[in-house]
Amino acid sequence: TGKVLDLVRAAWPELSPKARLDAVRTLGQLKDADAAALLAEFNQDANAELQEQGAGALGQIGGVEALAMLRKMYPESGDKLKVQVIRSLGSLKDTGSVAMLLDTLNNGDPKYRGVVIEALVQIGDTGALPDLIDLLTADNADPEMRAALIGALGRFGDPSVNPYLLEMLESEVD
Repeated sequence: TGKVLDLVRAAWPELSPKARLDAVRTLGQLKDADAAALLAEFNQDANAELQEQGAGALGQIGGVEALAMLRKMYPESGDKLKVQVIRSLGSLKDTGSVAMLLDTLNNGDPKYRGVVIEALVQIGDTGALPDLIDLLTADNADPEMRAALIGALGRFGDPSVNPYLLEMLESEVD
């Protein structure tokens, strides 16, 4: 893959925007840690769509460098990029991002809740369960988030959440 990376690096300045998107997708499919470094170079002055594709490619590549880049991108991200970064962190099962994701869930924009909850399920870190249960049982939890949390907690497969799930389901029936 080193040869492919060299070819992409050499051709990059001359590539059309569509060809650049295709190149970034291809770099993700290579799943080569060296491709993560190349994506970092390309991401410096990239347009929003290219950055979003880059975050998705990093989610395919994985590894320490890709995770570090995704975590760095996270707080600086615009809407679509942030969603893709969250998805990539989830698909990589990055337990190191659980606290950051929980903070977004608790204090961030509500539009990220669904994707954050899904990422936390993918990561599967049961250390997140107390925060998720607190959100589920909070008096001010909106019905949409409560429904997402019920589904997510059930997918964790941890029997310790069953009493909370039963309580919530019973209260929905009443």
